[in-house]
Amino acid sequence: MQICNTKDNHFVPQFYLKTFANQEGFIYYYDKETKKHYKTNNFAELAFGRNLYTIKNKISAEDIDIFKELFEQKLDSPLEQDYINHLTALLNDDFKKLFIVKYKKDKNVEQKINSKIEEIFKPEEISRNQELLFHFYEQLFQPIYQKIIGAESFPFEKPTQKNPISYLAFQMMSFTIITLKQKVCAILKRYDTEFISNQKISNPFINDPYVDCIHYLVVQYLRTNKRINFPDLDIIEKKLSKLSNKNFDINNVMFLYLHFCSLNITQNLISSKYRLILIKNLSNIPFITSDNPAVNPFSSIVPNKILPDGYEIFLPLSPKLGILCTKTCLYKTEKDVATITDSKQISYWNNLEVVSSERYIYSNNQEIFKTF
Repeated sequence: MQICNTKDNHFVPQFYLKTFANQEGFIYYYDKETKKHYKTNNFAELAFGRNLYTIKNKISAEDIDIFKELFEQKLDSPLEQDYINHLTALLNDDFKKLFIVKYKKDKNVEQKINSKIEEIFKPEEISRNQELLFHFYEQLFQPIYQKIIGAESFPFEKPTQKNPISYLAFQMMSFTIITLKQKVCAILKRYDTEFISNQKISNPFINDPYVDCIHYLVVQYLRTNKRINFPDLDIIEKKLSKLSNKNFDINNVMFLYLHFCSLNITQNLISSKYRLILIKNLSNIPFITSDNPAVNPFSSIVPNKILPDGYEIFLPLSPKLGILCTKTCLYKTEKDVATITDSKQISYWNNLEVVSSERYIYSNNQEIFKTF
């Protein structure tokens, strides 16, 4: 029994793509390979990969060791250790790493229950729980997104959390505990059971939409088919060649990198005083989006402690709105809104979407494809 058995993993959310539909509910998309454009109102067929997020071989201690070596992660702080334990427990479908099940009425029955649960959980090597984690981040971002679209303004001012990386780590760990407990409860419906945690996790944070918004921009950048299947491995190629005799799964290593990297980058952006700018498009051409919608026009994202010069993340939110996370905004505004009437400036962002896309570009207006 799995929490999630979703094989078609959407790396661009359907609720997001629907915002780029026309008044009839259709979205147009351009295929860079065939040089043709099409239209559809079936958003489930867009921007997905088959088993893109599936853990085909359980994450091993060797995978974790290789991850630490390749990306110079010591993971020696209590928070880092808790985070890696919870993350791998969720991705591996391994509830016993986090808690044991107690049956109040009969110790013999309790032992049988735990043996039975272990038998149910253990044989399945494949885990598709990573889909749930990305869906969790989508659920945090969606109400923020809808408020921005509806009000054409941000529903927040500044981050309330002094330590965003701890806030995000506790979010994931709390989600993991709740999710795995739900799975066990589904098996033990008729037993009066309780859960004893191996690790004590109490979330001291309240929701922070500002941090959630920036984190989602980073996650959206990292989670696409293009970046998972064709990662920028230049920074680790030399190290990989030295590890050829070791037994590890490079996909698992890259998944660990993705989740740790998203936390590190979010922390770096906020601590480096990056701003969120809402771009209002009042020109005569719409924003387009793509199968790789969050773009960094200046450099590839690496988990450095110091962000590269010129670093930005841009995400079109709708045909008339975009969001830019930047430190030195090219739009000279002290406010968090930049209004653009010049179509050439909108074309700049649209061209980034075209260049950064893996294969497909999406728009509410098919005429814009004639300019490609």
